[in-house]
Amino acid sequence: MSSRSDNTAGEERAELLIDKHSRHRQRNRKAAQKYRIRKISSTQKLATDVATLEVTNSSLKREAACLRREILYLKDIVLQHADCDCSYVQTYIKLAASKLAAEIVGGGIGEQPYRYAPLSGPGSQQRAESSPRGNRVSC
Repeated sequence: MSSRSDNTAGEERAELLIDKHSRHRQRNRKAAQKYRIRKISSTQKLATDVATLEVTNSSLKREAACLRREILYLKDIVLQHADCDCSYVQTYIKLAASKLAAEIVGGGIGEQPYRYAPLSGPGSQQRAESSPRGNRVSC
């Protein structure tokens, strides 16, 4: 009878071991499924972020191009007044010419962005406030 009880105990241990492995595999399957869901969600979020950033980048590029056109337009207006006696316009033109000459001599055309001389002096604020804005470049 002891051999029979040994068999039963051995079978029970084998069943417990099989059950333990089965539970382990089940937990592993759940963890793998959870990981796959998390990975898919993360990938979708990254794709959404990329699309949003591409739209933002495109918008910023359009705005930068518009601002460059406006700068050219404003520079053209200043150059149209080169014959005027306004000291601010003359100072701006001299500074722009000096900057361009320095870039040509130094071989550094386009290396540094141009720094505009601020308008200062009596009445400059009033001129800035009363200047017409209807002629701006439309983008």
